[in-house]
Amino acid sequence: MIVVVDTDWGSASLDYDDLELTNRLLNFFADICRPNGFAGRKFIGLLKRNKVQVVDVKVKPVITLDFHETTFGEWLTQEALKHGIASPKEMDAWNQELTDKTANGDFYSCVNMVLVAGKK
Repeated sequence: MIVVVDTDWGSASLDYDDLELTNRLLNFFADICRPNGFAGRKFIGLLKRNKVQVVDVKVKPVITLDFHETTFGEWLTQEALKHGIASPKEMDAWNQELTDKTANGDFYSCVNMVLVAGKK
């Protein structure tokens, strides 16, 4: 038996009013900030190519209701500014709105963990 599990950072979502900026930042995060940020979605093909029979697939959403408990704050801000993905004004608005949403109890983010079990 083999079990592989990882986050599919490409599935990340959060409630922010500017959808274009949200998509730009989350795609950047999955593609650049995370090593192999799309690994979770590749497990089935990886196992099959290695002649491992897939016997179970589970997806677990990881929901966070506090902006400061996510990786989308200070780290993402620094990296987005360093790589020119967003302007300082955009990142200030991002951090302020998401901090306010946390304070008001309105913050929501989700990312999927993918677990695939197989046997050879």
